[in-house]
Amino acid sequence: MYFYFDERNQFRMLDGDKIAALVAGFIVDLVKTAGLDSEVQVGVVQTAYANGSSTKYLAEVPDPHNSLPFSC
Repeated sequence: MYFYFDERNQFRMLDGDKIAALVAGFIVDLVKTAGLDSEVQVGVVQTAYANGSSTKYLAEVPDPHNSLPFSC
């Protein structure tokens, strides 16, 4: 779990599910930057206990070119 205060001094907390989603997105960026996106596939598997907001984030990634396949 990680927490911080944003630029408006609002408390923000990232749980393990959200952190996993962010890390997976970062790995996708690294794979694409390395030019390996045709050879390496990155995906996320979540259990039934996963946080609903992380599942929503994965489903609604703002940039469709950086979307992550996921399974619940």
